[in-house]
Amino acid sequence: MAKKTPEQRLADLQKQQDKVEGQLKQRRERIIRQKRQQQAKLTNQKRKEDTRRKVLIGAAVMAKVQAGEMTNDQLTTWMDGYLTRDDDRELFNLEPRDDDNAG
Repeated sequence: MAKKTPEQRLADLQKQQDKVEGQLKQRRERIIRQKRQQQAKLTNQKRKEDTRRKVLIGAAVMAKVQAGEMTNDQLTTWMDGYLTRDDDRELFNLEPRDDDNAG
């Protein structure tokens, strides 16, 4: 085997460098994908927990009304101050809000 010239050795080193950089790029992209997947799972879990909390709070309030510890009028007044969307307000037989008063 003939001895390589400095130019050939330099070209070989450049090929090695290119190969390693390509591998690093692929690994970096894989790690970024995995990180995004984990973030999505975490976000989904937090959203589910938040929804569960809201359902449980609603159940507790409904239990208070059913037990007579809160009247329907109190609940309706409370919801009237909170609800802004017309379809939500309709569930409680509340009038739609004027655009000037919403929000």
